[in-house]
Amino acid sequence: MTTNNDFSSDVLSSKDAYAAMYAFLTKFNSTFKSDDVEILLTGMSTARDGRPMDDAYLLEWNECVSKALKGEVSTRIELEK
Repeated sequence: MTTNNDFSSDVLSSKDAYAAMYAFLTKFNSTFKSDDVEILLTGMSTARDGRPMDDAYLLEWNECVSKALKGEVSTRIELEK
């Protein structure tokens, strides 16, 4: 596990990546207290069966994971010149 400011080379399952994103958003929300993030976290919360409370989140998540795995997602910010 990487503990510095570089991205980790650890491999995560889609489910583990979802949990990591949930943890990240929870930490973010504890610092910045955003109603929008709170609503997002509520929908992302999982039921006993492990599925998100809002099924649309799982569909969207899987689509995003697919795009990321295909290299179709850029995390770079594009600033106007």
